[in-house]
Amino acid sequence: MCSGTSIRRHAKSRRRGAAAEVVLRLLILRNWSYEGLEREVRANLVYRDFTRVGAGKMPDAKTMGRWGVAVGPEVVKQVHQRLVKLAQVNGLAAGRRMRVDTTVVETSLKLELSRKLPSLHGTPPAP
Repeated sequence: MCSGTSIRRHAKSRRRGAAAEVVLRLLILRNWSYEGLEREVRANLVYRDFTRVGAGKMPDAKTMGRWGVAVGPEVVKQVHQRLVKLAQVNGLAAGRRMRVDTTVVETSLKLELSRKLPSLHGTPPAP
């Protein structure tokens, strides 16, 4: 049986919960698995700023998964719809569907072709 003191100690050792704004912003940004979301927000300063995580500790994927279940997909959908409406009213977006293809394809370039392509450093291609 647990004593009252052990319960209080456990309650004191627990980490404070995240603000509702942080939770919603993370769930809105979710375009990956929760593991992918954790990785992307941890590595990207723009995402950290948007989600209000800032320099604080990034919640782990398991925690964000619990938040997703608690909030539910319907609430996230309603928040997305509200954001689109606000963007339309303020002239920031037309509100049509948009899909971005970010497929990366690896290939080997022949030496002759790679010499003709401009480099990533701004130097002109070799003749």
